[in-house]
Formats: sequence, C-alpha cells, structure tokens
Amino acid sequence: FTPMASASWFVPEMWLEDSGLDSLLLYATWSNGFKSGFLEPSGQDGLVVVDPELLENREIGFKIDAFQRSVRFNVALYSMIFKDMQLITVKTDSANTLVVTSQNAGKSMIEGGEMELMWLPSPQALITLSYSNNNYKFKEFLDQDLAALAISGQNVTIDRSDEQFPVSPEQTASLGMQYTFVTSAGLITPRVDFSYKSCLLYTSPSPRD
Repeated sequence: FTPMASASWFVPEMWLEDSGLDSLLLYATWSNGFKSGFLEPSGQDGLVVVDPELLENREIGFKIDAFQRSVRFNVALYSMIFKDMQLITVKTDSANTLVVTSQNAGKSMIEGGEMELMWLPSPQALITLSYSNNNYKFKEFLDQDLAALAISGQNVTIDRSDEQFPVSPEQTASLGMQYTFVTSAGLITPRVDFSYKSCLLYTSPSPRD
C-alpha cells in the first residue's frame, strides 16, 4: 500500500507583474513507498530473511521561469525516513565465517535539498548549474564489530546509530556550458562540463574513536 498526496499551485500571472518572473509553481508532496523483502544466502546458516524496506517521503519546492523564459530555477527540500533499510554488509555466520550478505537497518533518514539552474544568455548559449546537499544518517542500526571478531574471536554487537551512510557524498555540484555555432556544414555545439563531490566515507568509524 503506497499512498501519495501532492498539491501544486501556479501563482497568478497578475501577481508576478514587474517582478521579472514569467511563472512560479509551488508544490508539496507526501508519499509512502517500499522495496520487497527477500531471502538471502548467509554461509552455513543457509537462507536468511531480509524484511521489506519502507519509506516515507516529504518534499516541498518551487519552479521558476524568468526574464522572458531565459532562466529556469528549481529548488526542492525533502525528508526521507526509511524503516528496515536493506543493506549489503559483511557479517559472520554461525560458524564464524565471514560472509557478504544483506541485512536491515532499523531506521535511517535522508534530509536535504537540491537546486537546478538553466540560463540562456543568448539563443546560442546555454549554461546549466546544479547543486545538492544531503544529510544521510542511520537512526537505529545494530551491526557486528568485525575488528573484535578478527582480533579476539569475540562476537560483539556495536551500535552504529547516528553514523553517516558510507560512500554517500554530502555535497554534489555540476556546471555545464555550451555554445551552438551555425555553419554551412550544420550546427556545431561544443560543450564543457565540470562536476564536484565532497569527501566520501568508505569505512564506518569505530565507536571507540
């Protein structure tokens, strides 16, 4: 069962007179989603059950066209709450053998926003810019301490709540520029693109750090 509710409103054009804006759309969305559960091999233990992943998503934003539609600017803010997020992790089976398998994190979240800008400074030129800033975090997640297992053979459960997601950049950005030349041989459009990602967390910090 995945309900969704969405509302949008175009601001009347008469309200935008003398503002430089051609149109302004405001919107809000609430929705639920899920990813099916499944059975996953786990070494000596055979198949283990991975529960369905549930998601509650909330989003608000606006879309603007301005300056005789030569500029388009979109902004979105969102919050995603996951229950039983499905993760691929390294654990041990009942024989203390390392296995790559799947498991559920109790609760996790993504909160952030993104913006997109498209600008036509002339009929031949196009500049695009995008930026996103996201906070990825586990809220409830009990995992296995592989360091304790490797060093002392102990099976220790660690609380990874409030840790960031691994390999998930907090900030990303991109910039693209192109220009179209009209020639006797046809249209020639050279383009250059730049992209940026902030630092990635490849290993989870130890609770003792």
